[in-house]
Amino acid sequence: MFPRTLQIHRMLALFLAGFVVLHLASHLFAWGGIAAHNQALDWVRLIYRNPVVETVLVIAILAQIVMGVRLAWARIRQGVSPGWGYLQLGSGAILMIFLFIHPLATLLARTQMGLDTNFYWPAGTLILAPLKYFFYPYYTLALFAIFSHIGCALHFRGKRGAARIMVLAGVVIPAIILPPFTGALFPIELPPAHAAYYGI
Repeated sequence: MFPRTLQIHRMLALFLAGFVVLHLASHLFAWGGIAAHNQALDWVRLIYRNPVVETVLVIAILAQIVMGVRLAWARIRQGVSPGWGYLQLGSGAILMIFLFIHPLATLLARTQMGLDTNFYWPAGTLILAPLKYFFYPYYTLALFAIFSHIGCALHFRGKRGAARIMVLAGVVIPAIILPPFTGALFPIELPPAHAAYYGI
């Protein structure tokens, strides 16, 4: 493996974890309704929509993807251990795809389409067919990958109890976060700008 790359990979993971915690925490407010979610999102945006922080965040994501590919290739060449090794590799691959697609889609919607990527942006993908048949598994897998990848890191550092808890969280968290965005708790009517974005 590449010890220096691995060290930087872990440091960036800690930095990105702070953003993920804030982002997911804002989504939990959706249980209180659309306005509550958007208000919480506005609060956390004060931090990560700061031009300096956002630039650092984008650079960190790109660097994490590049280093993740390098580390994954090295792990494959060395041989992947059954169980946790395959889980680490698989969750890392899902994370690399998600970390590339999701921030890019957000930036393009915001800067090129002038769309506010608030509650209605993810909700559109989860209430409209056929989008919802792809995006519900997509978000579920992404959330599972985040927590299970952390769990793998803990496992290989000897913290096996914590590792299992993180993998379990990867199963539970999507079931908590996603329902408000699917229309399961309250009706969702997309505003004109978001309806036009989704072609309806």
